[in-house]
Amino acid sequence: MITKTQAPQEAKIDSVFLSLRPVKEKMAADLKKELKPLLMKMDDLTQNGLFLTHEYSKTLQNEYRNIIDVQIPTTKEELKAARENGDLSENADYTFAREKLGRLEGRVLDIDAIFKDHVAKDIASERKQIADEVLKLLDKYQPHFKSKGKHNEFAACQAEVSDFIAPAACVTSRVKILLKGVKVDYMLVTSVETDTINGKISASSSLGKALLGKKVGEKTTYKNPKGEDITITLLEIN
Repeated sequence: MITKTQAPQEAKIDSVFLSLRPVKEKMAADLKKELKPLLMKMDDLTQNGLFLTHEYSKTLQNEYRNIIDVQIPTTKEELKAARENGDLSENADYTFAREKLGRLEGRVLDIDAIFKDHVAKDIASERKQIADEVLKLLDKYQPHFKSKGKHNEFAACQAEVSDFIAPAACVTSRVKILLKGVKVDYMLVTSVETDTINGKISASSSLGKALLGKKVGEKTTYKNPKGEDITITLLEIN
């Protein structure tokens, strides 16, 4: 049960350790103390929708440098040349260059804002690193739960933890789903990287939210633009 003072995320993590409750020894408490921060970190990675793919991050960086180093200086020269042509009120070249400069400077601000709120990460790789740390900890503690009862309780906890750290759909994941009997490929991305024509859907969309955190084989439901409840099955995660 989630108490009023307990965050939903923490309650979810704590549920992984329920099978260890009968084991009152300090070793069980130590195991939870070491594992819990790792599981919390993994859950944060899975549920966070503000990560960019490295590919998109690099594209933005290149665009930013091109605007700053090439396009803005060139446009300022065009503006200067147009200004020298006389009456600015009837100077189409001046008006065009000024508006172009405004758009470029606006785009620079947009890209700055994206990098202020987002960071590029390979979530699958980071999740795997955490999973490896978790498995090492389980191996480290296993010998301390040798008696029959304790072994069964540890094994139950181990199974819960293993399920928790299994690959899950998250931002930057490529997934294959079964949608109305058809297999469809998508990539979960941030809203700024959304490109539905190329199968990149926002993790904050109805479908994206339904997929976040799901494991292969799991079914989930989302509402389509018509407000209909659609059931899908997650087939693959890459």
